[in-house]
Amino acid sequence: MTFSKSALPPRSSCAAGPASSGSPPGRGLKARRATTLLELLVVVTIMLLITGIAIRTVMPAIEGRQIREGARQLNVFINSARNRAMVTGRPMGVWIDRLAGLPEAAMAISYAQVPE
Repeated sequence: MTFSKSALPPRSSCAAGPASSGSPPGRGLKARRATTLLELLVVVTIMLLITGIAIRTVMPAIEGRQIREGARQLNVFINSARNRAMVTGRPMGVWIDRLAGLPEAAMAISYAQVPE
């Protein structure tokens, strides 16, 4: 039995899968693109740049918030001393302990009361 060329089914240009043919994987198939080390380094560098810019933008707001919060806490403490003085009818004050070496900073705040 002889076959003519026209009687054979046409050959397809791509295989059904890597296991279906004896040809090496990727031949005849669209090659799957992998991420290279250079691409990963570029992405990490871009992320670091964006993070650095974001931190520089947010830092002044964080520092300002800490100062406002400290001022608010001191204001509450002074008003509390005032309220105690009004309730007891005696003078009341606030004692601020400064940090040694940093005169603009305080470590502890306490109430000061005039002895009887």
